[in-house]
Amino acid sequence: MPSDLPVPADGRTGLWARIVRWWRRQHSTPTIQFARADDVVDLRHRVLRSGRPRSHAVWSGDDDPETRHWTVQWAGEVVGVATVLARDEPTRPTHRWQLRGMALAPDVRGKGFGKALLQRVTADVDAPMWCNARESAKGFYEANGWRSEDEPFEIPRIGVHHRMLYQ
Repeated sequence: MPSDLPVPADGRTGLWARIVRWWRRQHSTPTIQFARADDVVDLRHRVLRSGRPRSHAVWSGDDDPETRHWTVQWAGEVVGVATVLARDEPTRPTHRWQLRGMALAPDVRGKGFGKALLQRVTADVDAPMWCNARESAKGFYEANGWRSEDEPFEIPRIGVHHRMLYQ
């Protein structure tokens, strides 16, 4: 039995649960769709705010009428999320939309889901955007048409970030 079978997001780690999850993924196609704020918080929490209270993954603006959320669903699980809020970039008011909370489950990274999700978001928004990208994600954004602006900066308890612009 392969030892690299993914661990289910629901925390079940028994061999049977891992086999079922692996089989489902082999026989399903990922989809990207609009979502509700509630649909993105669990993965945001697990990936972006791990070790902190779940409330740290619920953000001001999540329920605003202009805010949009997307999920990547694969085999019945949310494996990717992104949110765009109507929030001007502080020094460039032409960039009215902020991409925030883009995250992928660790076991799906490198499969093209992040690129597909970012392409869907940029196509749906179809306007200049900005984000604060973690140091580890800077290259990903640059490879997908975003450019780094200004100097890196520290967000306490989270790490080094780069202001990135799209269009």
